[in-house]
Amino acid sequence: MALTLLLLPLELQLIIVNFLAISNGWPFSKDGLPKVYTRHVAAVSLVCRHLRRLCLPLLFSHLKISRTDQLYLLSNKCEMEPEFASRIRKLNLSYLYSPVLQGDILPTLLPRLRSLIWLDFPVNRIDATLLSIFNSHPTLVTVAICDIDLVALKRLSKLTSLSLSKLRLRSALSTISFGLQDPTYCSLARRGLRIIHLNVLDASRTTGGPDTLIVSGLEELEIKLRRQHTFPMAWPPTFVPRHDNLWLVTFNASASTWMCHPDVPFASQFLAALDRESPNHTIRLVAFSIARTECAADLENWPVVHAEFQLTGGSFNAGFRLGSSLAPHLSSLKIQMPTHTKRLVKTNDFIASISLFQSLERLELQYLYKNLFQEKTPWPIPPFPTSKCINAHFALRWLSKCLSQRLSFLRFIRIIDRGVDVLPNRQYIPWELDVVFKAGSNGEVEICRPPVHDMAEQYSVPDLDAPLDYS
Repeated sequence: MALTLLLLPLELQLIIVNFLAISNGWPFSKDGLPKVYTRHVAAVSLVCRHLRRLCLPLLFSHLKISRTDQLYLLSNKCEMEPEFASRIRKLNLSYLYSPVLQGDILPTLLPRLRSLIWLDFPVNRIDATLLSIFNSHPTLVTVAICDIDLVALKRLSKLTSLSLSKLRLRSALSTISFGLQDPTYCSLARRGLRIIHLNVLDASRTTGGPDTLIVSGLEELEIKLRRQHTFPMAWPPTFVPRHDNLWLVTFNASASTWMCHPDVPFASQFLAALDRESPNHTIRLVAFSIARTECAADLENWPVVHAEFQLTGGSFNAGFRLGSSLAPHLSSLKIQMPTHTKRLVKTNDFIASISLFQSLERLELQYLYKNLFQEKTPWPIPPFPTSKCINAHFALRWLSKCLSQRLSFLRFIRIIDRGVDVLPNRQYIPWELDVVFKAGSNGEVEICRPPVHDMAEQYSVPDLDAPLDYS
């Protein structure tokens, strides 16, 4: 018994000792010997049994297989240990491009996974046999696939007439040659194919399809506007109500394209007001998203929840002020600066302008570092010599902290930047930065995932978790 206890993990040994101490009050007898009773051991055994029942299903519920040998090991283990097989609820095979997927291994493996509800799978490996296995699995609900141009699915639809209701397509394109009224597309939709994100690349040639067409599972619709004078809002008002799960519609266009589409909400109002108030503005609308809410059933009443702007200079205050007034519920904002030219942006003006969006939860800043202008650097300077990548990290971390102190709902700030380091030997080395800061309730920010610092090898990354003095 003692030897068995020593083989347990240290954490579990401490739990047992603590349990005995609490239950006995004093764990030793008058003679100095441990005072342990059978009822205590039985209680510990019961606790361990409960811990096992609670933890074991969580340990192996999600599995990702990326090598053929791992797939064979999994199949053998599931055959030898049915209890282990019953714990697997999600299985990712999307990174496994192997002929064995179409062999005998899946027909024998999948029936053993009695609790499987989600499967990520490469679409080009699905044939009529595998589709039949997917459809007959009693608990499998979703087979997640990627096939943005629908080539593999169109091929599969010609091989079999089986239902596609378990297939979940992450994203699909609707182009000039393949629109919503295409017979093949309508056939895929009517056979139950679930498309989560539909990207309409040419709204001028797209209609809502037949009145009965329903894109099963559709959650996001993205409409790319072109320069032709069209009315892209002619078909969404009848298309959107047929899709109860559709909650987000995104409009995307170049700076000179918005005015060609006067029926698009928010964009025409924003640009017209901006031209009246600030003719010399240097802010461009790139994209915006409207979202379904409980209070806004009609598409025209959906509030703007996301916007993307490009700043081409320092005269952006009027644009942000109008944006915050026309989109008071904006929760996501993306700001991009040009990479080929330098435009001075005063940090105080920038912070004040972003702070107008009081509902903001997520913020993304791209290529801002070289454009920042501050007479006195308020952020800590890293030890010299170092890459501009590290300088950008420190400067934009300070900026993120300032914003988090002014925006109570702000949760995440993503920083993407790049530039060039000039080495002493006149060698030019590009650098890239990608970091996500999480804003805390106290106004501080912390890194919430491993950052990317791609720079010259002779530069090292300092301790980024150390507290910084911003005074």
